Amino acid sequence: MKLCQPGLWLLLFWIFGFKPVVAQPRPIPVVDDQTPIEIVGALVKPPGLVNWFLVERTKHGVIFFKRPEVPLHSFYVAAMVGEFPLGAGTPADFFEQLRNETKARSDGKGRFRAVRFEFGEEVRKFGARCARYGFESEDHAARGAGDKVLILAAAGYVCIHPQRPNLYLDVHYSERGGPQPKSDELRLEGEDFLEKISFIP
Repeated sequence: MKLCQPGLWLLLFWIFGFKPVVAQPRPIPVVDDQTPIEIVGALVKPPGLVNWFLVERTKHGVIFFKRPEVPLHSFYVAAMVGEFPLGAGTPADFFEQLRNETKARSDGKGRFRAVRFEFGEEVRKFGARCARYGFESEDHAARGAGDKVLILAAAGYVCIHPQRPNLYLDVHYSERGGPQPKSDELRLEGEDFLEKISFIP
C-alpha cells in the first residue's frame, strides 16, 4: 500500500517537517479546555489550562505546547488527520506500512537516531481500529542545545476513521529534553489528552 502523503503525521516529531497551511501568529493561551476543536473527521479537546498554549491549528490538525520550566525542555500534544487512497489495503496493511516507514526513518543517520521503537498490534479505541506506538530518539541538532544531545520521546495512537476509511488520525504527546522532575506529571497529562478524541462523520 502506498500512502499518498510523503511526510506521515505519525512521524511528525521525527522529521520536524510539518508546515501548516495556516499557522498561528503567536502561541494562544488555552482558556477553555472543555469545548472541542473540530478538525477533519474528529473533535479534539484541549489538554488543560495551566501553561498550555495552542501553537498550530489547521483543518487537518492541532498542536498544543506546555510552557517549559527548564531550558531546552519541551512538551507537546497533537492530533492530526491524514489521508490514504481508498481501497489501497486493509487496516492491517496500513499499520504494517506505518511500522515499516517509521523504522526506515530511524536508521541511525541524520538528526534523529532511534533509541527505542514500538508499534503495537491493532486495538479498539475511540470506536475505531487503532494501534498504539511509542519511540525514543536522540536529537543531535536541537536549536540552542549546542553539542548537547537531547532525548525525544513520544507515545500515541494512530487510528483509521470508523466512518471515513480513507482517513487516519494520529494523536500523540512528545517530550524533548527529559527526563525532568515533572516528566511523570507531564506524561500523565499527555495520556489524558489521548482520551480527549472523538470521531465525527
